Amino acid sequence: MRPQLRMNSAQGILSMIEEKDQDIQIYALKKLNLVIDQAWPEAASYLSQLEFLASNKYFPEHLLANYVTAKVFYHLQEYDMAIKFALDSGELFNLNESGLFVKTIINKCIDTYIAQRKLIFSS
Repeated sequence: MRPQLRMNSAQGILSMIEEKDQDIQIYALKKLNLVIDQAWPEAASYLSQLEFLASNKYFPEHLLANYVTAKVFYHLQEYDMAIKFALDSGELFNLNESGLFVKTIINKCIDTYIAQRKLIFSS
C-alpha cells in the first residue's frame, strides 16, 4: 500500500503565477483552482498577481483567474470583491452549483440589491 501524498503548501504552484510564460501561468491557475479552498491563505499573498491576470483580457485564462481570485476574496470574507470577480468569471461561476461559495455569492448579491432598493425608495 502506497502512502498518499498530501499537499502541505501551494507555494510551488503560486510561484509559477509570477512566471512570464503564459503556459506556466495557466498550468499554475488550473492546479491552484483544484486546491484553492485549502490554499487560499497562501494565495492571498498573490492577490495582486491574480488580479492582474484576471484583468488582462488578452490572457487566455482570464476567466479562470477571475474565478480563483473570487474564491480567495470569498475566503477573506471580502464579499463585494468576491462578487465582482465571480461575475467576471463568466460561465465558470455556475449558478447551478450547490456549494457554499455559490450560495454565499448569490445571497450577498440579493442583500446588495435589497439594500440599494431601500436606498432608492427612502430618497
